[in-house]
Amino acid sequence: MQRRNVPNAVAVISDVGIDRAITSGALDGVPIIGALTGLFRAGKEISGHLFLRQVVRFLKGVEELSRAERNAYADKVFAGGEAERFGEALLLLVQKSDEIDKPKLMARAFVAHVRGQFDYPTFLRLSLLINRCVFADLHRLREFRDGVQD
Repeated sequence: MQRRNVPNAVAVISDVGIDRAITSGALDGVPIIGALTGLFRAGKEISGHLFLRQVVRFLKGVEELSRAERNAYADKVFAGGEAERFGEALLLLVQKSDEIDKPKLMARAFVAHVRGQFDYPTFLRLSLLINRCVFADLHRLREFRDGVQD
């Protein structure tokens, strides 16, 4: 192992050890540590719950696609050998959403992509833009017309 990799390896090992100690309950007997580990566990549960809600919103938005459209797109992704990478990319995009309604908007972009309105890289760029914008500002885009906006 090279010297520059040693700090990274130590960090990974310590993260695993801390996580294992927290999940095992070994630190629950220490008052302040017990409270902190409880907060940590609660935070993980809340985070997981919110992520599931975001995934559900994305999937509900994709329901607009017919079964035939979904199957044809899935066949194309699997045929290209990109299914795992594609699934991971979608989950990461949804996970990065800082507002609960953004996945629904990303689903609309995904539906348009599946229907051939634009390519996959454009879908990714649009999803990244959705994640970076304030959701209320995205609604204002509907009002935009040629010329200066109020």
